[in-house]
Amino acid sequence: MQQDLFYNTVGETGRELQIAYQKAIKCQEAVKIFFTKNSGSYTPAEVFNELQKSGYNFLLTSVRRSVTNLTNDGILEKLAEKRKGNYGANNLTWKLKLKP
Repeated sequence: MQQDLFYNTVGETGRELQIAYQKAIKCQEAVKIFFTKNSGSYTPAEVFNELQKSGYNFLLTSVRRSVTNLTNDGILEKLAEKRKGNYGANNLTWKLKLKP
């Protein structure tokens, strides 16, 4: 089990941990596909909103975790550009990292 996909901060075990891990995998894959199919830059809140429109039911914190993981894996690139998020606070943006 890859530890970076799901941070078990609530001490899940057994079946609950497996379910949480599978949800984390689905979320990360959906976020990766979103950035692959959509050029431009997006905040995690914007990605969350678009995934919701597509029928996904992920938590915003899960989308943020996925964005961080994909950035750490070199798939996404964090930008200096900021936009207002769902609650009016500035959010950084990300885009798909171009391969050399």
